[in-house]
Amino acid sequence: MVNSYCCALCGSHQEFISHVLFDCEVAKALWELIEGRFVDIKSILSNLGFSSVPSTRTIKFHSAALALCLNSLYSLWLARNKAIFSNINPCINRLLASTLAVMVHYADIPSSEGRNNILDQDKST
Repeated sequence: MVNSYCCALCGSHQEFISHVLFDCEVAKALWELIEGRFVDIKSILSNLGFSSVPSTRTIKFHSAALALCLNSLYSLWLARNKAIFSNINPCINRLLASTLAVMVHYADIPSSEGRNNILDQDKST
């Protein structure tokens, strides 16, 4: 169990929520992987009110992109908790895989509007 105020993911900086979710090297690596492949992370998070993520534009984003961002935040927080309470070191590949696995799971759930899945809702907007 981690008994300090250092970031549980990188061990290099004092742990603040903004550090764990955005500034930590582990978080940055996850955001870079997602940003390069899937969505404009900075714009989405900026629109959600995360001021530590700079963005110069406002965009309309799709539910799948928003879900990916929110699930990434959740995955980072879970990794932090696993490091503290279970002594499991973070792995960027495991973080990305768990983030995407949840997205795939939810993509297969029928929506309340009769469309095949939540990703189809994005195609119609």
